Amino acid sequence: FDWYWFDEVSEELLENVIIRYENLNFQYLELDGVTSAKNMDLDGYGLSEGFYLYMPNHSLTSFDSTGLGRVINVSLNSNQLVTFDGSGLTNATDLNLSSNQLTSFVGTGLDNLDILRLNNNQLTSFIGTGLVKLEDLTLSFNHLTSFVGTGLNTVLDIKLDNNLLTSFDGSGLDSLFNLVLFNNQLTSFVGTGLNSLLNLRISNNLLNSFDGTGLIKLEDLNLNTNQLTSFSSTGLDSLVSLDLNDNQLTT
Repeated sequence: FDWYWFDEVSEELLENVIIRYENLNFQYLELDGVTSAKNMDLDGYGLSEGFYLYMPNHSLTSFDSTGLGRVINVSLNSNQLVTFDGSGLTNATDLNLSSNQLTSFVGTGLDNLDILRLNNNQLTSFIGTGLVKLEDLTLSFNHLTSFVGTGLNTVLDIKLDNNLLTSFDGSGLDSLFNLVLFNNQLTSFVGTGLNSLLNLRISNNLLNSFDGTGLIKLEDLNLNTNQLTSFSSTGLDSLVSLDLNDNQLTT
């Protein structure tokens, strides 16, 4: 069958969810009511193609992706995950890990991932190596102090707002068209390597230097609430909208 739904589990204090199946062939697994579950172990050999795993708003602290090579969509948002190993999710295209307690993330094994949501965690480290098909990356509301775009050459949209960034290196972000960096601690920004960028929001930082060299396609630029004393539009030939409010411009 296509739908398998666990609802109103009678054991309210259930902490370990262990599901082993060899003959079932379902496509969607939703666990609702297992609110005290802390550990998830799915050992599957009969999964149908295009399997969906949906388990937000629970108490998971760990997750084992072993045997989940056919899963394409995983929602584990609003849990208590402190570590995550996605090496078994070799065909997953959409992964939602927002609102957990992760401090680091490594993309190894997630070769087919298109969408990754990691906002509202406690990340101090993010390594995108292995995310060779990723297009949409959300890292808002974390504790990142630096970001390097190496290995993320297919990404189209990155949200890094509300972190602690003091450095940003866009080298390797060849396809990026939307970049959100507001509410960080950046003091300078260089556009080198961001040749496809259309929209850049970098308001509410500490910028005293901005170099738009390389931003040849940029159309929308928001630099409000920074510490810029001067601004040059050199190289910004496609610019349509510019916000420089609440700076310290003298020239």
